[in-house]
Amino acid sequence: MPRLRYRAAKSPSSLEDRFVRLWSLAGGPPLEREYRFYDKRRWRADFAHVEARVLIEVEGGIWVNGRHNRAAGFNADLEKYLEAGLLGWRVFRLGPDQITIENVARLERQVRGGFDRFSTESTCPLDAQLIDSESTRAKTAAKKVES
Repeated sequence: MPRLRYRAAKSPSSLEDRFVRLWSLAGGPPLEREYRFYDKRRWRADFAHVEARVLIEVEGGIWVNGRHNRAAGFNADLEKYLEAGLLGWRVFRLGPDQITIENVARLERQVRGGFDRFSTESTCPLDAQLIDSESTRAKTAAKKVES
């Protein structure tokens, strides 16, 4: 029989507090905290904007060999983020250096403006989109030549 564990409510980290302050300063819409996005597992995202299908993860402990950097924890995070993406969520991971007013304001504009879940137009500059489509055409042409 699986062992049941009591999990106390998680208190916000200082990084999460900083994110919330900057999100509020940027005029961001309300976010769900500790949002459980998948019923079959106990996975939670630090923050979620359900309507936009956006999950925001604040990754701490990256300089101290924390949970997110050790093999088992890193692998568990990969599984969680893969499942979130396959369920149609867009996952943004922020470390200490990414929690700036500039980045949080950019993220807020993405959430508030609404975006196509599978579109790259809202996040990639036009040059990157052109390069990507050119490389796709070149690969397709190369495969036709090989055949």
